[in-house]
Amino acid sequence: MNPSISDARGVAASQRRSLFFVGMSALLIALVFVGFARTLFLRSSFGTLDPALGTPQMPWHLYLHGGLLTTWFVLLLVQTTLVASHRTDLHRGLGVLGGVVAVLVVVVGVWTVIASIPRNVLAGIDETGRRINLFGNLATLIVFILCIGRALVLRRQPDSTGV
Repeated sequence: MNPSISDARGVAASQRRSLFFVGMSALLIALVFVGFARTLFLRSSFGTLDPALGTPQMPWHLYLHGGLLTTWFVLLLVQTTLVASHRTDLHRGLGVLGGVVAVLVVVVGVWTVIASIPRNVLAGIDETGRRINLFGNLATLIVFILCIGRALVLRRQPDSTGV
């Protein structure tokens, strides 16, 4: 096969892969927005700020938690877009911010999980439901920590997909 054809196919495959990651990152942000529109992003539009409607004010740490995780997903989109546009210099520099946000996600995540226990009791969730909630959320945080750890181990590899 002609080397130039092989090179062109490699470039096309790389571009498709980059578009896939950018597209998936954008889809994740859309899912986060839709999933949390009623309780976070568009809370006032749904009347969920009025205790008279049966929904209490949301504790400020949940706004912090939501803001941090939204930042995490926006950062994911920015990072994949930077790599797709061959701006790996900016991608690497922004990676430090990603590390800081990751640590904050874990710390605030643990706080949020623990703070959810009395709220779940008040909401009438039985003990089994509370345990599922607690251990499920803690397991999710452990998986997040493992993924971040893997990313840190692979950060010096220029084109690592982790596979």
